[in-house]
Amino acid sequence: MDITTVRGRHALSPRREPYWHRLGKGRHVGYRKTSKDGAGTWIARYTCSQNGRSFNSLGQFQSVRNADSFDAAKRSADSWFESIDQTGSPLQYTIRDACEQYIRNLRNKGAESKTIADIEHRLNRDVLSDLSFASRPLLSLTKSDFDNWRQSLQYKRPGNQTTQIKKASATINRDMTPLRATMNLAFENQWVVRNSWKAALKPISVRQDPTVERSRAEYLTKAERGSLTLAVQQGLAPFVEVLCLIPVRPGALAKLKVGDYDKRQRLLTITSDKANPRSIYIPEVLSQLLLRITQHKLPNAPLICTPDGGHWNKDKWKAPFKQAVEELNLPTSTVMYTIRHSVITDLITAGVPVLTVAQLAGTSIRMIEKHYGKLLKEDAVAALEKLAI
Repeated sequence: MDITTVRGRHALSPRREPYWHRLGKGRHVGYRKTSKDGAGTWIARYTCSQNGRSFNSLGQFQSVRNADSFDAAKRSADSWFESIDQTGSPLQYTIRDACEQYIRNLRNKGAESKTIADIEHRLNRDVLSDLSFASRPLLSLTKSDFDNWRQSLQYKRPGNQTTQIKKASATINRDMTPLRATMNLAFENQWVVRNSWKAALKPISVRQDPTVERSRAEYLTKAERGSLTLAVQQGLAPFVEVLCLIPVRPGALAKLKVGDYDKRQRLLTITSDKANPRSIYIPEVLSQLLLRITQHKLPNAPLICTPDGGHWNKDKWKAPFKQAVEELNLPTSTVMYTIRHSVITDLITAGVPVLTVAQLAGTSIRMIEKHYGKLLKEDAVAALEKLAI
């Protein structure tokens, strides 16, 4: 199990636990090999009677020749050991260090820029904005620290309002994900030795709160959707009407500008969404609607604007939409996203190919199959019944 040579490292079997090489009393440099042909990661380990074991992720040293990577790792480890000798304690990684490392790791893996931007936004907003929490050493964190952080995540202040409102369970789950992934990477890098966050950051399940997935379970008929477009107030009707005609996410629709619509080709480009930017050729009825609501507007103006001329967002449409839902006596769990779910359901039951539905909705075939699998099975059974002689 020689990690000092290229041949020795190549012969190692992949495993999570690093292969260690002793440099001195209580001082080791390790090589973690997680795949047969991929580049491994170098780690330093320091052991003393006062502080126990401490670890420092040294990286992969891809900028040096493979034959020189052990020497580079040894120099880096020796430098870390020297800093411990001078300060009397090992380097203490903080929550901020872990968040920054997680973002770097995403970039190194080639994650999409929009995905990175969304995760970075959530970490800055929910984690790093609390300077006291962000500066806490990872090794000192306990389950109660993560419990307290999760508790603070449960509420938000819309806009400039002073009152707080409780977040939906699905929103809390999404907001916890970046920190949970950050801590998992820190554990993998051995920056922490116990996963004290695992129970505290566990996602809310459907058993705990059925509303986690309820918004997708509801279905509004075409008549109910039409009634909504007539019942909503505060200029929200065009927004709801467009949602009823294409399976786009409400948040993506809200960010569109007039310039994203090509009138001559009847081509609408979805510029900001979970998926990559995509263009949709829209039907005549929607084209006429967009021509009407974008008339005399500049290209940078919102495609569908609020009464004050700004972009719609969840905090602006929530109250008038909820009021319309109550007036029409629709299921109380009906939200703006329910319209998208209903449109996708109609497309599938109409026999539109799954790939086409996925492309229109800006999602994957796997997600369509996951959430609409029952409909797809029913269509398959109906198709097979037609084969009867």
